[in-house]
Amino acid sequence: EAASVTRCFFEKNGNALQVDQSGGFQCLDNVFKNQTETALSINSLNSMIAGNTFSGNKTDIQSSSDRGIITRNTFGKSDRTLDLTPASKGNLISENRGASDGLVLSIGGESHQLFHNSLSGSAQIVAGTKELFFISNGNLQIDPTTAGLKFFDPPTLNRPHTNSVIVGGMGRFDLPLIPGGKKEPKPADKDKPPKIIPVDLSLVETEIAKAQTEHPNDVLVIRLDGEYICKNPKGLELPPNSCLLMAADARILSDLGLPLEIPWARAEPLTQVVLLPKTGFCSISGGKLDANRQAHFPINANTGSIALIESTSLIAGARDGINTKNRKGSDPIFLYRCNVYGNNGRGIWSHCANRVHAIANVSSGNYMDGIDLDAHAINCTALFNTCNGNRRHGVFIEEAIQNNIVFGNELQGNGTGVHVWNEEVKGNTGPNLIAANHCFGNRRGIGLGGRADDKTAHGNLFFNNVCTENREDGILTGNSKAKENYFSQSVAFDNEKENIGVNGSAIFFNTVVPTP
Repeated sequence: EAASVTRCFFEKNGNALQVDQSGGFQCLDNVFKNQTETALSINSLNSMIAGNTFSGNKTDIQSSSDRGIITRNTFGKSDRTLDLTPASKGNLISENRGASDGLVLSIGGESHQLFHNSLSGSAQIVAGTKELFFISNGNLQIDPTTAGLKFFDPPTLNRPHTNSVIVGGMGRFDLPLIPGGKKEPKPADKDKPPKIIPVDLSLVETEIAKAQTEHPNDVLVIRLDGEYICKNPKGLELPPNSCLLMAADARILSDLGLPLEIPWARAEPLTQVVLLPKTGFCSISGGKLDANRQAHFPINANTGSIALIESTSLIAGARDGINTKNRKGSDPIFLYRCNVYGNNGRGIWSHCANRVHAIANVSSGNYMDGIDLDAHAINCTALFNTCNGNRRHGVFIEEAIQNNIVFGNELQGNGTGVHVWNEEVKGNTGPNLIAANHCFGNRRGIGLGGRADDKTAHGNLFFNNVCTENREDGILTGNSKAKENYFSQSVAFDNEKENIGVNGSAIFFNTVVPTP
């Protein structure tokens, strides 16, 4: 059974809150202070622990959860900040902040992902821990050469560090800058825009190939600044263990000499501005990747590699902003603080892929969806994104996917804010967790349904979503092919048609609607 605890204060208990065998448990915006034992002990599939404050406890969080998320919590000084038990699996621990130094994390279990936490302290790995990903965690210390640890700390636009270790067991080599085209400092005619002559990207590719040969055991850091043009349909093929670091106003423009937005054909070769490597680690940060409505994708990530895309603009794909279809299942990819706009299909498309995490991006003005969690998307997330002005849906959850989490998104001016559906794939879209989203000014806030008896959308969990001022309905709770979906703490008002379109099989708790 699903349950939630929100906006409560726990102080001076032994064990404050214990949760066992609850699906999609929500622990949001609580305060835990001065417990003599464990503040929060949890075992829940797809649990969400977000926005809480912990301090003065023996242990802040002990988790045995399967594919839970611990995000944007604040941790003061306690004896132990986090204890992931040997029974825990596949948790995402991201964007947590420390209010004290010397924090201690104990990591057991398997397949956990620690990403972009601003914590000062140390992470200790329990014997027997398997497949731990440790990506961009700043001052949180860990031995990068530990067996089973996949350590990646790339320099980024917002944190362009010079640390010698980016990948455990490898050195670092920074390529000399190959400057791109720049604006003339003083244009000859003040009434004409400054002229920019872009640099052919093939020059960059030549230097990368040379560095690969000369530094086979190093992570390559590739800096770009200025304007570059790509005339190769394959785009810039990044090598394994590389970091592309672009200045904020740098741009790679695709110019393939093709008609704009060529119709899709099944067997045609894919084209892109940047192609990620098949193996190793890879990052892209800063700048703009402009497909110019000619290349299919600004980024093609259908290959593999553990990847971070941070603070990069993905623009004008003839298809989608980023392609992940049939990506290697073992390698997570993080899209973080990117601008994804003006693509002819989806902005961010998680399709036939595992652990695609879209966090704190802006995805706007795409011809289909801002973010699409499509068929065979497994353990993917959409957290704290802003999706505006997308023709179809802000976030689309579809085609018999399960155990994906959509949390804390701002969704405005789309066809539907969040749409959960099954059109073509035999099976059930669900359970998935859709929580704390703000859907306003769309055609509909939340939509839900299935196409047929063997193509359903049963058993999804909707918590604490706010749907207001939508042009038609606030929340549609399912058609006859979408039953026993769970709605708790829903807020819906000032929608032009129905605030909540009730399905007789939907389960409601603590719903807030206007009083007639």
